[in-house]
Amino acid sequence: MRNSSVKNENNWAVEVLPKCSEYDLGYNYTECGICKLCKDEGCPALAKYMCRLDHIIADMMGADLVRTKTLAEGGDMCDFRYSLKNRT
Repeated sequence: MRNSSVKNENNWAVEVLPKCSEYDLGYNYTECGICKLCKDEGCPALAKYMCRLDHIIADMMGADLVRTKTLAEGGDMCDFRYSLKNRT
């Protein structure tokens, strides 16, 4: 049985931001498990393409995603800002 206290090195570190008038949900990733895994597997360039799926997923959930930088493209964080498309 695996020890549950073992830290997974390919994990994320996230800061959830308070809701504000500019977006409905915001958070910043300062560590990315996908970036770490891609680097460990020798394909770090793949991570930025995987990041692009976030916009497709947001659209499928009925939200707009604004992100100005990602760790995969050399940013100091991934800044996710979601806004609901249809407010009723």
